[in-house]
This record gives sequence, structure tokens and C-alpha cells, in this order.
Amino acid sequence: MILAYSLISINALLCLTLFLRKRQVNSPFQVFFLLLMLIAILPGYGHVDIGIIQFHPFSPPMLIDSAIISKAHFIILGFLVTFLFFDLIWPSRPLKLVVAEKYRSGLGFYWAFPALIVGIALFTLYRQGGNAIYTASFEDLREGPIGTVYLTLFYLQIVIVGLPAYLILIRKNILLGLGAFLLFAYLQLAFGGSRQILFIALFMTIFLKYQNYRLLSSIAIVFAFYFTFEMLDIVLQVAKLFRNQPDMYARIALIPDLLSGSINLSGTSSEEIIVFPMYVLLTRELPAHFGEFQYFFRTLLFWMPSFLDFFSVKPEDFEYDIFAFVMGGRNGTMHGTFFGNSYADAEQFFIIWIAMFTLFFKFMENMMRRFDGVEYVMLWSACVYFSVMTARGSLYAPFLIAILVLVSAFVSRFLKRVSFFRSTDRSAPLGQI
Repeated sequence: MILAYSLISINALLCLTLFLRKRQVNSPFQVFFLLLMLIAILPGYGHVDIGIIQFHPFSPPMLIDSAIISKAHFIILGFLVTFLFFDLIWPSRPLKLVVAEKYRSGLGFYWAFPALIVGIALFTLYRQGGNAIYTASFEDLREGPIGTVYLTLFYLQIVIVGLPAYLILIRKNILLGLGAFLLFAYLQLAFGGSRQILFIALFMTIFLKYQNYRLLSSIAIVFAFYFTFEMLDIVLQVAKLFRNQPDMYARIALIPDLLSGSINLSGTSSEEIIVFPMYVLLTRELPAHFGEFQYFFRTLLFWMPSFLDFFSVKPEDFEYDIFAFVMGGRNGTMHGTFFGNSYADAEQFFIIWIAMFTLFFKFMENMMRRFDGVEYVMLWSACVYFSVMTARGSLYAPFLIAILVLVSAFVSRFLKRVSFFRSTDRSAPLGQI
């Protein structure tokens, strides 16, 4: 038991060190280590000798004792030591949030995204008879005839997830910023989209408001998120509950029950249980086809659409294999934190995942140095989204999304040089946060 608590404490200190090092240089990837600490490491203190549990209605019972926790955190120790080693031999250079813009109309390109979102939603209503969105289930929206619309709106939201923070903190336009945030909330209500978009939009506002590094304030942020994590988890559970309703009318009807407190959220899937699949992946004997870098090679080929993979080079989604292993043969996808999913894919050679993440961190940080103003904020936001999703264990799609936002930043900067997007008002910079 002493060994388990000692390993948890060492890992917490290592993860805190990595968070502070990234925060000191204003890197958005500080969020990656902050979230790993919250969802994968600190919960271990309450899991030593917890006994036999069933963390999900479909999962088989599992024993969690000090030996399991020690083994899991010994492997996590290897991850964190390797991350720290790479960061020490290749430290990040400081990033500054430069919000000065040459033209006050520089937001022009990004205004097109809310317009596209509204236009696509209205066009879909028109083509589907005016009531399709409100009567469609989440499965219909994602995989049915409206699936393409759902996917398009999702990617459009990701590109501008930092727009509320930019409007509120830099443009000083609180009403427009709240309007952008309400647009995300409406899309969650109507389409049941990604819960993380709302969370990250709020997350961005807080982090950019308090971006200047101070040791005490940085540690205060860790404690603040730790003590409010349960509340944030409840918010995400409510968002998922809305998403899983059969249609929008059911989602609206759910609001009075939530306000009255008559709905018990204890049975819904929680961000807090994501650590239990991680324990399974780190401590049990894995199937023979695990450890073959299937997820790693699929992630390297994130840029290749499946319909262009004529020679079947791109591996299948490894998350289905993980789900089947953890949930007793059932079908679905599962996120078992970065530690769990990457270890299941590479086993003792997990260093290749850390090397790839380190290279990607450096690449995106170097790209961000080429931008300022709105493009910088959008890139920072995309990296926060990348950090949140990969810390949870989604190791494929976040790469695609980050590159998509990077391309949009280059397009935005190019269009600023086109006369249509310029303004004759070349007054002083907008100022800094």
C-alpha cells in the first residue's frame, strides 16, 4: 500500500512539473498534462484497495487493490520520466499571445464560419422537410442521412472553438462572444454534438485571461480545477444526457426535470470512470494482436481518407479492439486515457508515442510563432482541443483537427492580404489581454 501511494505521489509531482514547464512558456499543451493529472493520476489516491467494482453496467467486475494500482502507476512513471527527459533535452521556447492586428477587419474570414454553420443547418431543415433535425436521434445524426451535415458542423465548430474567448477578451465584445458560445450550445442541443466543444470554449477564456505565468497562480489553477472537476464532470454528464435523447423535443423536455433535480446522474457515464479502463489496459495480460502499433500507424495516416485507401494500407480503428477487450466482447469505441490506449497499442515500446507527441508539440508551437491575433487564438484553441481529447485517449482524430485548423490559419492570413478583407481603418493595435 505504501508503494502504491508513493508511486501516485511521484507521478503527480512529475505531471505537475511537466504542466508548469509548459505553462511557463505559455504552451497550450500544458492542458495535456493538467488533464492527465486530473483524470489518470490523482484519482489513484482513492482507488488503493477499493475492492471489486463494476465501473460500467456492461463491464465485467474487476478487482482494484494496491498491487493493481502499483503496477499501473509504475508504467505511468515510465511515461512521465520519458516525457520529462524529452522536454529537458529539447525545451520549448516561450510563446507570447500577440493580439495586435494590422487591420481591424482581420476577423473577416472567421466570421464566415458561424454564417456557414447557420446556413447549413437551415438548408438541412429545408431539404429534410423542416423537422428532420428535431426528430432525429444521435445515431441518425451521426450515421444516418444527416450524418454528413453533423460531421461538417462539428469540424466548423472546432475551427472557431476559440472565437468566444477572442471576442470577449480581445475584441472586448461580450455580447458577440456570448452569442458565439450560445451557438455552440444550440448545436449541442439540436445535434447532440461533441460535449468537449462547450467545455473547451469556456476553458480557453479562462486560460487566456490568466495566461501570464506565476508559480503560485499556476498551482492555484491546478487546485481550482481539481476541486471543481466533479462539477465540470456533472456538466459533461448533462451534455451527454442531452446528446443521447431520441430527439430535440426530448432534450427540451429534459430541462425542467434537470432544474427540479429529479434526474439521478449517478448512472450516466462519467469522466471519472475513464481511469478504470486504463487500469485494465495497463495491468492485465493483453490479447496477442495488441502491441502491434495498429493505432500508431493509423494515426500516422490520419491525412488519408478511408475512401482513398485503395490498397488497405490504413489499419482499422484500434479503439474497437480496446472496447471489446475491456467490455467483454461488446462492440463500441473506448478511451482509456493516453496512458492506457498508447500502452495497449505499443506495450513496452510506448516511447514511440511519446516521441511522436513531442515532435507534434514542437511542430505546432513553431507554427504558432508565425501567427498573431485571431489566427493565434484559433491555433491555441485547436491545441487545447488536441490536449483534452488525447489525454482522454482519443489518439487519431485530434491530429486531423489540429492540422485542419492550421490550414485555416494560413488561409485566413492569406485572405487578409486580399483587398476585399482589408479595412481602411489602420489604427493602433487592439491591445493585449
